[in-house]
Amino acid sequence: MVSDTSSARPMAPAIASKPVSGIVPAIDIISLLLGTCVTLLIWREIPGAISASTATNLLLVAILSVFCISNIDGSARAGTRPLAFILVPMLRSSFAILFASISLFGVNCLTKPDVAAFDLSPAAALTWMAVAGFLIITSRAAYWQVLDGSRADSRVRIAIVGAGPLGNKLAGMIIDRFRTQVSLAGVYDDRATRIPQNICGLRVQAIEALYREVKSGKVNKIVVALPIQAEERLIDLLMRLKSLPVDVSILPDELGIRLFSQTLPAFCVEFESHFFNVLHQPMSKSDKILKRTFDIVVAALLIIFLGPVMMVAALAVVLTSRGPIFFRQPRAGLYDDIIRVYKFRTMYAHQTDLAASLQTQRNDPRITSVGRFLRKTSIDELPQLFNVLTGEMSLVGPRPHATGMCVGGEPCSKIFREYAHRHRVKPGLTGWAQVNGFRGAVEDAGVLNERIKHDIYYIDHWSIWFDMEILLKTIPEVAFSRTAY
Repeated sequence: MVSDTSSARPMAPAIASKPVSGIVPAIDIISLLLGTCVTLLIWREIPGAISASTATNLLLVAILSVFCISNIDGSARAGTRPLAFILVPMLRSSFAILFASISLFGVNCLTKPDVAAFDLSPAAALTWMAVAGFLIITSRAAYWQVLDGSRADSRVRIAIVGAGPLGNKLAGMIIDRFRTQVSLAGVYDDRATRIPQNICGLRVQAIEALYREVKSGKVNKIVVALPIQAEERLIDLLMRLKSLPVDVSILPDELGIRLFSQTLPAFCVEFESHFFNVLHQPMSKSDKILKRTFDIVVAALLIIFLGPVMMVAALAVVLTSRGPIFFRQPRAGLYDDIIRVYKFRTMYAHQTDLAASLQTQRNDPRITSVGRFLRKTSIDELPQLFNVLTGEMSLVGPRPHATGMCVGGEPCSKIFREYAHRHRVKPGLTGWAQVNGFRGAVEDAGVLNERIKHDIYYIDHWSIWFDMEILLKTIPEVAFSRTAY
Protein backbone atom coordinates (compact mmCIF):
# COMPACT_ATOMS: atom_id res chain seq x y z
CA MET A 1 0.00 0.00 0.00
CA VAL A 2 1.35 3.42 -0.99
CA SER A 3 1.13 6.27 1.48
CA ASP A 4 0.95 10.01 1.12
CA THR A 5 4.11 11.78 -0.08
CA SER A 6 4.52 13.49 3.27
CA SER A 7 5.77 10.23 4.73
CA ALA A 8 9.09 10.66 2.97
CA ARG A 9 11.26 12.88 5.14
CA PRO A 10 14.66 14.30 4.25
CA MET A 11 17.55 13.40 6.52
CA ALA A 12 17.73 16.96 7.82
CA PRO A 13 15.20 19.80 7.79
CA ALA A 14 15.44 22.29 4.98
CA ILE A 15 16.57 25.79 5.78
CA ALA A 16 13.64 28.09 5.08
CA SER A 17 14.57 31.59 4.02
CA LYS A 18 12.47 34.43 5.33
CA PRO A 19 12.22 38.08 4.33
CA VAL A 20 14.93 40.05 6.05
CA SER A 21 13.49 42.71 8.34
CA GLY A 22 13.57 46.08 6.62
CA ILE A 23 14.10 44.74 3.10
CA VAL A 24 10.47 45.19 2.01
CA PRO A 25 10.21 48.87 3.06
CA ALA A 26 13.64 49.47 1.48
CA ILE A 27 12.40 47.99 -1.82
CA ASP A 28 9.34 50.23 -1.67
CA ILE A 29 11.37 53.36 -0.93
CA ILE A 30 13.89 52.71 -3.72
CA SER A 31 11.00 52.06 -6.12
CA LEU A 32 9.30 55.29 -5.06
CA LEU A 33 12.55 57.20 -5.58
CA LEU A 34 13.06 55.76 -9.07
CA GLY A 35 9.40 56.38 -9.91
CA THR A 36 9.78 60.02 -8.91
CA CYS A 37 12.86 60.45 -11.11
CA VAL A 38 11.16 58.83 -14.10
CA THR A 39 8.07 61.06 -13.67
CA LEU A 40 10.25 64.17 -13.57
CA LEU A 41 11.96 63.08 -16.80
CA ILE A 42 8.63 62.42 -18.54
CA TRP A 43 7.09 65.78 -17.59
CA ARG A 44 10.22 67.95 -17.53
CA GLU A 45 9.23 69.85 -20.70
CA ILE A 46 5.66 70.61 -19.57
CA PRO A 47 5.45 73.82 -17.48
CA GLY A 48 3.35 73.46 -14.33
CA ALA A 49 2.98 69.68 -14.57
CA ILE A 50 5.36 68.80 -11.74
CA SER A 51 8.35 70.57 -10.26
CA ALA A 52 11.36 69.16 -8.43
CA SER A 53 10.06 70.54 -5.13
CA THR A 54 6.63 68.98 -5.72
CA ALA A 55 8.24 65.65 -6.55
CA THR A 56 10.30 65.84 -3.36
CA ASN A 57 7.17 66.47 -1.31
CA LEU A 58 5.41 63.54 -2.98
CA LEU A 59 8.35 61.28 -2.20
CA LEU A 60 8.61 62.39 1.43
CA VAL A 61 4.88 61.91 2.13
CA ALA A 62 4.94 58.45 0.50
CA ILE A 63 8.06 57.36 2.42
CA LEU A 64 6.56 58.64 5.67
CA SER A 65 3.41 56.61 4.95
CA VAL A 66 5.50 53.49 4.30
CA PHE A 67 7.31 53.86 7.62
CA CYS A 68 4.10 54.57 9.53
CA ILE A 69 2.42 51.34 8.51
CA SER A 70 5.38 49.03 7.77
CA ASN A 71 5.27 47.52 11.27
CA ILE A 72 1.56 46.70 11.32
CA ASP A 73 0.98 44.81 8.06
CA GLY A 74 2.85 41.65 9.09
CA SER A 75 4.98 41.45 5.93
CA ALA A 76 8.25 41.11 7.83
CA ARG A 77 6.82 38.05 9.58
CA ALA A 78 5.22 36.54 6.48
CA GLY A 79 7.80 33.76 6.30
CA THR A 80 7.47 31.71 3.15
CA ARG A 81 3.92 32.67 2.21
CA PRO A 82 4.09 34.53 -1.12
CA LEU A 83 0.64 36.11 -0.91
CA ALA A 84 1.32 37.53 2.56
CA PHE A 85 4.77 38.68 1.53
CA ILE A 86 3.92 40.19 -1.87
CA LEU A 87 0.27 41.20 -1.79
CA VAL A 88 0.07 42.82 1.65
CA PRO A 89 3.13 45.09 1.21
CA MET A 90 1.93 45.94 -2.30
CA LEU A 91 -1.39 47.14 -0.88
CA ARG A 92 0.50 49.06 1.78
CA SER A 93 2.69 50.79 -0.79
CA SER A 94 -0.26 51.45 -3.06
CA PHE A 95 -1.95 53.17 -0.13
CA ALA A 96 1.21 55.22 0.48
CA ILE A 97 1.33 56.30 -3.18
CA LEU A 98 -2.38 57.13 -3.25
CA PHE A 99 -2.24 58.98 0.08
CA ALA A 100 0.75 61.08 -1.04
CA SER A 101 -0.84 61.94 -4.39
CA ILE A 102 -4.22 62.87 -2.92
CA SER A 103 -2.59 64.87 -0.11
CA LEU A 104 -0.44 66.97 -2.42
CA PHE A 105 -3.16 67.35 -5.02
CA GLY A 106 -5.54 68.51 -2.30
CA VAL A 107 -2.99 71.01 -1.01
CA ASN A 108 -2.46 72.15 -4.60
CA CYS A 109 -6.18 72.88 -4.97
CA LEU A 110 -6.24 74.90 -1.73
CA THR A 111 -3.08 76.95 -2.30
CA LYS A 112 -2.29 79.67 -4.77
CA PRO A 113 -1.01 78.60 -8.20
CA ASP A 114 2.30 80.40 -7.58
CA VAL A 115 3.25 78.04 -4.72
CA ALA A 116 5.70 75.88 -6.70
CA ALA A 117 6.13 73.30 -3.97
CA PHE A 118 2.54 72.12 -4.47
CA ASP A 119 2.16 72.62 -8.21
CA LEU A 120 0.94 69.20 -9.41
CA SER A 121 -1.21 68.37 -12.42
CA PRO A 122 -3.59 65.38 -12.34
CA ALA A 123 -1.78 63.79 -15.32
CA ALA A 124 1.59 64.02 -13.58
CA ALA A 125 0.11 62.58 -10.38
CA LEU A 126 -1.34 59.62 -12.28
CA THR A 127 1.97 59.07 -14.06
CA TRP A 128 3.82 59.03 -10.74
CA MET A 129 1.33 56.57 -9.26
CA ALA A 130 1.55 54.24 -12.28
CA VAL A 131 5.35 54.28 -12.61
CA ALA A 132 6.05 53.96 -8.89
CA GLY A 133 3.41 51.23 -8.51
CA PHE A 134 4.83 49.27 -11.44
CA LEU A 135 8.37 49.47 -10.07
CA ILE A 136 7.20 48.30 -6.63
CA ILE A 137 5.36 45.29 -8.08
CA THR A 138 8.24 44.17 -10.31
CA SER A 139 11.00 44.73 -7.75
CA ARG A 140 9.07 42.92 -5.03
CA ALA A 141 8.29 40.03 -7.36
CA ALA A 142 11.98 39.81 -8.28
CA TYR A 143 12.95 39.77 -4.60
CA TRP A 144 10.43 37.03 -3.93
CA GLN A 145 11.98 34.93 -6.70
CA VAL A 146 15.42 35.34 -5.11
CA LEU A 147 13.97 34.50 -1.70
CA ASP A 148 12.09 31.50 -3.01
CA GLY A 149 15.15 30.21 -4.85
CA SER A 150 17.34 30.39 -1.74
CA ARG A 151 14.86 28.44 0.37
CA ALA A 152 16.41 24.98 0.39
CA ASP A 153 18.84 22.58 1.96
CA SER A 154 22.25 23.14 0.36
CA ARG A 155 22.74 19.39 -0.09
CA VAL A 156 21.66 17.47 -3.18
CA ARG A 157 18.15 16.10 -2.56
CA ILE A 158 18.08 12.65 -4.13
CA ALA A 159 15.19 10.35 -4.96
CA ILE A 160 15.94 6.70 -5.65
CA VAL A 161 13.79 4.94 -8.25
CA GLY A 162 13.91 1.21 -7.67
CA ALA A 163 13.26 -0.44 -4.31
CA GLY A 164 14.97 -3.71 -5.13
CA PRO A 165 18.30 -4.94 -3.69
CA LEU A 166 20.27 -2.34 -5.68
CA GLY A 167 18.12 0.58 -4.45
CA ASN A 168 18.25 -0.76 -0.89
CA LYS A 169 22.06 -0.89 -0.93
CA LEU A 170 22.30 2.58 -2.48
CA ALA A 171 20.05 4.11 0.20
CA GLY A 172 22.18 2.54 2.94
CA MET A 173 25.40 3.81 1.35
CA ILE A 174 24.01 7.35 1.08
CA ILE A 175 23.12 7.43 4.77
CA ASP A 176 26.37 5.78 5.89
CA ARG A 177 28.92 7.61 3.74
CA PHE A 178 27.42 10.72 2.09
CA ARG A 179 25.04 12.32 4.58
CA THR A 180 27.02 15.61 4.42
CA GLN A 181 26.69 15.77 0.62
CA VAL A 182 23.29 14.24 0.02
CA SER A 183 19.79 14.30 1.50
CA LEU A 184 17.75 11.17 0.77
CA ALA A 185 14.30 12.50 -0.16
CA GLY A 186 12.54 9.20 -0.83
CA VAL A 187 12.46 5.80 -2.53
CA TYR A 188 9.98 5.12 -5.34
CA ASP A 189 8.85 2.02 -7.20
CA ASP A 190 5.68 1.05 -9.08
CA ARG A 191 5.93 -2.67 -8.39
CA ALA A 192 3.41 -3.84 -5.80
CA THR A 193 5.19 -7.11 -5.00
CA ARG A 194 8.74 -8.33 -4.40
CA ILE A 195 9.80 -5.02 -2.85
CA PRO A 196 10.02 -3.96 0.80
CA GLN A 197 7.47 -1.52 2.23
CA ASN A 198 10.18 0.59 3.88
CA ILE A 199 13.83 1.32 3.11
CA CYS A 200 16.04 3.09 5.65
CA GLY A 201 12.98 4.39 7.48
CA LEU A 202 11.35 5.76 4.30
CA ARG A 203 8.12 4.30 2.96
CA VAL A 204 8.40 3.16 -0.66
CA GLN A 205 6.04 5.22 -2.84
CA ALA A 206 4.73 5.18 -6.41
CA ILE A 207 6.35 7.09 -9.28
CA GLU A 208 3.36 9.49 -9.36
CA ALA A 209 4.36 10.64 -5.86
CA LEU A 210 7.83 11.43 -7.20
CA TYR A 211 6.30 13.83 -9.72
CA ARG A 212 4.66 15.74 -6.87
CA GLU A 213 7.91 15.87 -4.91
CA VAL A 214 9.83 17.27 -7.89
CA LYS A 215 7.15 19.91 -8.52
CA SER A 216 7.29 21.03 -4.90
CA GLY A 217 11.08 21.41 -5.06
CA LYS A 218 11.85 18.58 -2.63
CA VAL A 219 13.90 16.61 -5.18
CA ASN A 220 16.60 17.93 -7.50
CA LYS A 221 18.22 14.67 -8.61
CA ILE A 222 16.85 11.23 -9.47
CA VAL A 223 18.96 8.08 -9.43
CA VAL A 224 17.52 5.02 -11.17
CA ALA A 225 18.75 1.94 -9.31
CA LEU A 226 17.68 -0.94 -11.55
CA PRO A 227 19.73 -3.80 -12.95
CA ILE A 228 21.07 -3.10 -16.42
CA GLN A 229 19.51 -6.39 -17.53
CA ALA A 230 16.03 -4.88 -16.98
CA GLU A 231 16.49 -2.94 -20.21
CA GLU A 232 12.83 -2.59 -21.19
CA ARG A 233 11.74 -1.34 -17.77
CA LEU A 234 14.75 0.98 -17.59
CA ILE A 235 13.94 2.62 -20.92
CA ASP A 236 10.26 2.95 -19.99
CA LEU A 237 11.20 4.68 -16.71
CA LEU A 238 13.58 7.10 -18.43
CA MET A 239 10.89 8.02 -20.95
CA ARG A 240 8.50 8.76 -18.06
CA LEU A 241 11.07 10.89 -16.25
CA LYS A 242 12.03 12.98 -19.28
CA SER A 243 9.42 15.64 -18.58
CA LEU A 244 10.92 16.43 -15.13
CA PRO A 245 13.42 19.34 -15.03
CA VAL A 246 15.95 17.60 -12.75
CA ASP A 247 19.14 15.60 -13.20
CA VAL A 248 18.46 11.93 -13.89
CA SER A 249 21.25 9.36 -13.49
CA ILE A 250 21.65 5.58 -13.59
CA LEU A 251 23.62 3.63 -11.00
CA PRO A 252 25.90 1.27 -12.97
CA ASP A 253 24.62 -1.88 -11.29
CA GLU A 254 26.74 -3.62 -8.63
CA LEU A 255 29.86 -1.80 -9.85
CA GLY A 256 28.59 1.43 -8.35
CA ILE A 257 27.86 -0.26 -5.04
CA ARG A 258 31.36 -1.73 -4.93
CA LEU A 259 32.82 1.73 -5.60
CA PHE A 260 30.70 3.13 -2.77
CA SER A 261 31.98 0.39 -0.48
CA GLN A 262 35.64 1.09 -1.06
CA THR A 263 37.76 1.60 2.03
CA LEU A 264 38.83 5.17 1.22
CA PRO A 265 37.57 7.82 3.66
CA ALA A 266 34.18 9.23 2.69
CA PHE A 267 35.54 12.73 2.14
CA CYS A 268 37.85 11.39 -0.58
CA VAL A 269 34.93 10.16 -2.66
CA GLU A 270 32.74 12.48 -4.72
CA PHE A 271 29.16 11.24 -4.66
CA GLU A 272 28.30 12.42 -8.19
CA SER A 273 31.23 10.55 -9.76
CA HIS A 274 29.60 7.11 -9.43
CA PHE A 275 26.66 7.65 -11.77
CA PHE A 276 26.00 7.61 -15.47
CA ASN A 277 24.18 10.90 -16.12
CA VAL A 278 21.31 10.56 -18.59
CA LEU A 279 19.42 13.86 -18.27
CA HIS A 280 20.64 17.18 -16.96
CA GLN A 281 18.67 19.91 -15.24
CA PRO A 282 18.01 22.57 -17.92
CA MET A 283 18.65 25.55 -15.62
CA SER A 284 20.36 26.11 -12.32
CA LYS A 285 18.58 27.79 -9.41
CA SER A 286 20.16 31.17 -10.23
CA ASP A 287 19.26 30.74 -13.92
CA LYS A 288 15.61 30.17 -12.99
CA ILE A 289 15.58 33.28 -10.80
CA LEU A 290 17.14 35.36 -13.58
CA LYS A 291 14.73 34.07 -16.22
CA ARG A 292 11.67 34.54 -13.99
CA THR A 293 12.69 38.10 -13.09
CA PHE A 294 13.25 38.87 -16.78
CA ASP A 295 9.81 37.42 -17.61
CA ILE A 296 8.01 39.49 -14.97
CA VAL A 297 9.64 42.79 -15.87
CA VAL A 298 9.35 42.46 -19.68
CA ALA A 299 5.82 41.00 -19.58
CA ALA A 300 4.61 43.82 -17.32
CA LEU A 301 6.16 46.44 -19.65
CA LEU A 302 4.61 44.79 -22.72
CA ILE A 303 1.18 44.73 -21.07
CA ILE A 304 1.47 48.47 -20.34
CA PHE A 305 2.64 49.41 -23.85
CA LEU A 306 0.40 46.96 -25.73
CA GLY A 307 -2.62 47.53 -23.49
CA PRO A 308 -4.35 49.84 -26.01
CA VAL A 309 -3.84 47.25 -28.78
CA MET A 310 -5.37 44.53 -26.60
CA MET A 311 -8.34 46.73 -25.70
CA VAL A 312 -9.03 47.48 -29.40
CA ALA A 313 -8.69 43.76 -30.20
CA ALA A 314 -11.12 42.83 -27.41
CA LEU A 315 -13.62 45.41 -28.67
CA ALA A 316 -13.30 44.09 -32.24
CA VAL A 317 -13.96 40.51 -31.09
CA VAL A 318 -17.08 41.59 -29.18
CA LEU A 319 -18.51 43.70 -32.00
CA THR A 320 -17.97 41.24 -34.86
CA SER A 321 -19.18 37.91 -33.46
CA ARG A 322 -21.14 36.51 -30.55
CA GLY A 323 -19.32 34.78 -27.75
CA PRO A 324 -16.65 35.41 -25.12
CA ILE A 325 -13.67 37.68 -25.70
CA PHE A 326 -11.11 35.13 -24.56
CA PHE A 327 -10.55 31.52 -25.53
CA ARG A 328 -8.96 29.47 -22.74
CA GLN A 329 -7.44 26.34 -24.18
CA PRO A 330 -5.92 23.48 -22.12
CA ARG A 331 -2.33 22.91 -23.19
CA ALA A 332 0.70 21.00 -21.95
CA GLY A 333 2.98 23.01 -19.66
CA LEU A 334 5.93 22.36 -17.36
CA TYR A 335 6.10 18.72 -16.14
CA ASP A 336 3.48 17.98 -18.83
CA ASP A 337 0.88 19.53 -16.50
CA ILE A 338 -2.26 21.04 -18.01
CA ILE A 339 -2.37 24.84 -18.09
CA ARG A 340 -5.12 27.13 -19.41
CA VAL A 341 -3.65 29.37 -22.10
CA TYR A 342 -5.38 32.68 -22.84
CA LYS A 343 -6.04 33.85 -26.39
CA PHE A 344 -8.41 36.28 -28.02
CA ARG A 345 -11.22 34.23 -29.54
CA THR A 346 -10.64 34.04 -33.28
CA MET A 347 -13.25 31.42 -34.23
CA TYR A 348 -17.03 31.49 -34.15
CA ALA A 349 -18.03 30.52 -30.62
CA HIS A 350 -19.93 27.37 -31.65
CA GLN A 351 -16.95 26.12 -33.68
CA THR A 352 -14.13 26.55 -31.15
CA ASP A 353 -12.06 23.41 -30.61
CA LEU A 354 -10.64 23.09 -27.09
CA ALA A 355 -8.87 19.80 -27.78
CA ALA A 356 -7.46 21.00 -31.14
CA SER A 357 -8.59 17.73 -32.69
CA LEU A 358 -8.63 19.55 -36.03
CA GLN A 359 -5.76 21.99 -36.58
CA THR A 360 -6.41 25.29 -38.32
CA GLN A 361 -5.90 25.38 -42.06
CA ARG A 362 -5.46 28.11 -44.61
CA ASN A 363 -8.82 29.84 -45.26
CA ASP A 364 -10.36 27.91 -42.37
CA PRO A 365 -14.13 28.68 -42.38
CA ARG A 366 -14.27 28.48 -38.56
CA ILE A 367 -12.17 31.67 -38.25
CA THR A 368 -13.90 35.06 -38.17
CA SER A 369 -12.76 37.95 -40.35
CA VAL A 370 -11.31 39.78 -37.34
CA GLY A 371 -9.86 36.52 -36.04
CA ARG A 372 -7.97 36.03 -39.30
CA PHE A 373 -6.22 39.37 -38.82
CA LEU A 374 -5.53 38.69 -35.15
CA ARG A 375 -3.95 35.31 -35.96
CA LYS A 376 -1.92 36.67 -38.85
CA THR A 377 -0.40 39.39 -36.66
CA SER A 378 -0.24 37.18 -33.51
CA ILE A 379 -2.29 39.76 -31.60
CA ASP A 380 -4.51 36.85 -30.53
CA GLU A 381 -1.56 35.52 -28.47
CA LEU A 382 -1.02 38.74 -26.45
CA PRO A 383 -3.28 37.69 -23.52
CA GLN A 384 -0.69 34.99 -22.82
CA LEU A 385 1.39 37.76 -21.25
CA PHE A 386 -0.88 37.23 -18.24
CA ASN A 387 0.05 33.53 -18.28
CA VAL A 388 3.65 34.71 -18.11
CA LEU A 389 2.95 36.93 -15.10
CA THR A 390 1.22 34.09 -13.24
CA GLY A 391 4.24 31.83 -13.82
CA GLU A 392 2.49 29.25 -16.03
CA MET A 393 4.48 30.36 -19.09
CA SER A 394 7.68 32.15 -19.96
CA LEU A 395 8.30 34.77 -22.63
CA VAL A 396 10.59 32.34 -24.47
CA GLY A 397 10.32 28.57 -24.54
CA PRO A 398 8.75 25.72 -26.50
CA ARG A 399 5.27 26.70 -27.65
CA PRO A 400 2.59 24.89 -25.59
CA HIS A 401 0.71 22.35 -27.69
CA ALA A 402 -2.96 21.59 -27.20
CA THR A 403 -3.53 18.45 -25.15
CA GLY A 404 -5.37 16.62 -27.94
CA MET A 405 -3.08 17.67 -30.77
CA CYS A 406 -2.39 14.94 -33.32
CA VAL A 407 -0.41 14.91 -36.54
CA GLY A 408 -1.62 12.54 -39.21
CA GLY A 409 -3.98 10.99 -36.68
CA GLU A 410 -1.13 10.08 -34.31
CA PRO A 411 -0.38 11.70 -30.90
CA CYS A 412 2.82 13.74 -30.94
CA SER A 413 4.46 11.60 -28.24
CA LYS A 414 4.24 8.54 -30.50
CA ILE A 415 5.76 10.31 -33.48
CA PHE A 416 8.80 11.73 -31.69
CA ARG A 417 10.39 9.83 -28.78
CA GLU A 418 11.96 12.98 -27.31
CA TYR A 419 8.63 14.83 -27.24
CA ALA A 420 8.39 14.85 -23.41
CA HIS A 421 11.83 16.47 -23.23
CA ARG A 422 10.30 19.83 -24.27
CA HIS A 423 8.24 19.88 -21.05
CA ARG A 424 11.36 20.21 -18.87
CA VAL A 425 11.01 24.01 -19.09
CA LYS A 426 8.02 26.34 -19.07
CA PRO A 427 6.32 26.84 -22.43
CA GLY A 428 6.88 30.19 -24.10
CA LEU A 429 5.04 32.96 -25.88
CA THR A 430 7.64 32.55 -28.63
CA GLY A 431 10.48 30.12 -29.17
CA TRP A 432 13.53 29.08 -31.17
CA ALA A 433 11.39 26.92 -33.47
CA GLN A 434 9.00 29.81 -34.20
CA VAL A 435 11.74 32.27 -35.22
CA ASN A 436 13.21 29.62 -37.52
CA GLY A 437 10.05 29.30 -39.59
CA PHE A 438 8.19 26.58 -37.68
CA ARG A 439 5.27 28.73 -36.59
CA GLY A 440 1.60 27.91 -36.95
CA ALA A 441 -0.08 24.60 -37.65
CA VAL A 442 1.97 21.37 -37.67
CA GLU A 443 0.91 19.76 -40.93
CA ASP A 444 3.08 16.63 -41.01
CA ALA A 445 5.52 14.55 -38.95
CA GLY A 446 8.52 16.19 -40.62
CA VAL A 447 7.47 19.65 -39.41
CA LEU A 448 6.85 18.26 -35.91
CA ASN A 449 10.31 16.66 -35.83
CA GLU A 450 11.99 19.93 -36.82
CA ARG A 451 9.98 21.89 -34.24
CA ILE A 452 10.90 19.46 -31.43
CA LYS A 453 14.57 19.45 -32.45
CA HIS A 454 14.64 23.25 -32.25
CA ASP A 455 12.87 23.17 -28.88
CA ILE A 456 15.41 20.70 -27.47
CA TYR A 457 18.27 22.79 -28.87
CA TYR A 458 16.88 25.81 -27.02
CA ILE A 459 16.61 23.85 -23.75
CA ASP A 460 20.17 22.54 -24.05
CA HIS A 461 21.67 25.96 -24.94
CA TRP A 462 19.58 28.33 -22.85
CA SER A 463 20.96 31.68 -21.71
CA ILE A 464 19.35 35.03 -20.99
CA TRP A 465 21.10 36.40 -24.10
CA PHE A 466 19.57 33.61 -26.16
CA ASP A 467 16.13 34.65 -24.86
CA MET A 468 16.79 38.26 -25.88
CA GLU A 469 17.93 37.16 -29.34
CA ILE A 470 14.74 35.12 -29.84
CA LEU A 471 12.53 38.01 -28.68
CA LEU A 472 14.20 40.36 -31.17
CA LYS A 473 13.89 37.82 -34.00
CA THR A 474 10.21 37.35 -33.17
CA ILE A 475 9.36 40.87 -34.40
CA PRO A 476 10.23 40.32 -38.10
CA GLU A 477 8.91 36.76 -37.95
CA VAL A 478 5.51 38.04 -36.82
CA ALA A 479 5.54 40.88 -39.36
CA PHE A 480 6.43 38.73 -42.39
CA SER A 481 5.29 35.23 -41.46
CA ARG A 482 3.64 33.09 -44.13
CA THR A 483 2.79 30.15 -41.88
CA ALA A 484 0.34 31.81 -39.46
CA TYR A 485 -3.34 31.56 -40.42
